[in-house]
Amino acid sequence: VAALKEELEANEARLGDLLRELDDFLATLPNPPHESVPLGRSDADNAEMKRCGTPRSFDFPV
Repeated sequence: VAALKEELEANEARLGDLLRELDDFLATLPNPPHESVPLGRSDADNAEMKRCGTPRSFDFPV
């Protein structure tokens, strides 16, 4: 029984390490766009779908 307990503790520690490694890997993957998003090569190909309010104008260069 003691050997099983030690094996379980070792496996739980390994599981924690693997889950952290998986989380780190998944954090490097980008979120896929929704299927309704049109394909484009650059920001110039983006389509404005909705605008809330009026755009601000500044008296300094942006």
